[in-house]
Amino acid sequence: MRKYHGLARCCWCGQRFIRAKYWGSRVWICETIECQKRQFEKALLTTVTEKGQAKTKCLYLPLPKQVEFEDNIAKFKRVLFGGAAGGSKSHALRWYLYRQCLTIPGFKALLLRRNLTELEETHINEAEYEVKAFDGQLNKSKHSVRFPNESYLKFGHLDDPKDVTKHLSTEYEIIAFDELVTFPEREALLIMSRARTTKDYEPRVIAGTNPGGPEAFWVKTRWIAKDVDPRDHPNYNPDDYVYIPSRLEDNPYLDKAYEDSLLDLPEELRRAYRDGDWEIFPGQFFQEWRRADHVVPAGAPPDGRWYVAVDWGYMAPGVALFICVSPEGHALVFHEYVFKQTIASEVAKEIARRAKALGLDRVVGPGDYQMSGTQTDSGETIFETFSKHGVNLSICDKNRVVGWQRLRHWLRNAPDGIPWLQVSEECTYMARTLPSLIMHDKVHEDIADGLEDHAADALRYFAMARPAPDVSWVEATIPVGSPAWLLQHEDTRDDRKAGQVS
Repeated sequence: MRKYHGLARCCWCGQRFIRAKYWGSRVWICETIECQKRQFEKALLTTVTEKGQAKTKCLYLPLPKQVEFEDNIAKFKRVLFGGAAGGSKSHALRWYLYRQCLTIPGFKALLLRRNLTELEETHINEAEYEVKAFDGQLNKSKHSVRFPNESYLKFGHLDDPKDVTKHLSTEYEIIAFDELVTFPEREALLIMSRARTTKDYEPRVIAGTNPGGPEAFWVKTRWIAKDVDPRDHPNYNPDDYVYIPSRLEDNPYLDKAYEDSLLDLPEELRRAYRDGDWEIFPGQFFQEWRRADHVVPAGAPPDGRWYVAVDWGYMAPGVALFICVSPEGHALVFHEYVFKQTIASEVAKEIARRAKALGLDRVVGPGDYQMSGTQTDSGETIFETFSKHGVNLSICDKNRVVGWQRLRHWLRNAPDGIPWLQVSEECTYMARTLPSLIMHDKVHEDIADGLEDHAADALRYFAMARPAPDVSWVEATIPVGSPAWLLQHEDTRDDRKAGQVS
């Protein structure tokens, strides 16, 4: 009698999984014959002797999503297997490395977890039993496996940033990161550079992860959004990167109780771990941000009132945002200018040039309050230099906490269901950096130090220079003779008195 899984479905055909016995092991396979064949092609088999007879035994039969992961490793240099928790990503990483080590003599592989405890619990303890089936030798003290064909699998960790240097002296044919979102970008990229070989094999970097970790944004930027800043990473090639999304439903080895445990998590964790949502993560400062809602296609400049909001920077990037406010009160960040190590007069000229190209007859808006006190090489303040070149800025209110609250209001939906503030897709720097910001560990109403908050600061200046988006200005009727009326007519009364005296 066949046993079907009630929740899981094959990612290829959408059919159910069957629990069946093949080569002495009970495994889950898709009930569709063609899908079964694709799974069987990737089966890792061995020969064992039982009661004097040689028998074939299945060590590993990948699920359809795991097969898809392995197939893409042959096509791309950087492969990320990620998404919802429970997609069997760690298992897939380890067994793919086993396969390569068994197939290619002298193959060297590195498998990393962020800390030693996680490494032992998820990989080393499992390897202790798994490698015996193919005569692998696990050295627990050296965290490594030796294979009969001289291949080598090293288990590594980065408990201390200094641990990076331990992995830079050896070249590996393949480097695998488990839970990549726990690794800082700089450390991970340094280790990735060691994926090199003199063998007839093209080195690879592979990774498995859930969204939602402390370093989720740089991972999302490279593998999913593919909007890496070319100024910081000129050698980045998006064609090298591929993302294989996993779902809870891809893994029939899990039961309903596991899903229930994920559904009990707080919203941001539930969306990350149950739904595989990369748009939100724990500690994210602007959880109102949704790329699908806030980023719109580029097009002709809309009608409305135009502003330029400027966050000054010389060694750090500076940003000028061109913002249009429609008669209905919606704001669109239509154009951005990001500059670095550029003197104030050149920045002002470029802003004026871009404004003219956009059809603006004047350039006004809020600017970084520091620009009013910082002098240029000519002895003027930056505000004065900008004004000479036709960019007339006003000093913004520098209250960060209030400013962020104002900006949150703009990111929310208007009564028509559209966010009050949206961003043109050509403003890649802003669309990339704004959702990456995380809250300060001590002052939760502010952004953490040292982040790319320059576009966010420019937006904050805009928000502080205007009322909340749903506040309407109305002409109030002032009663005749009231204090407000007397104040309004004070000049007239003074003129009348002067005339009476004369």
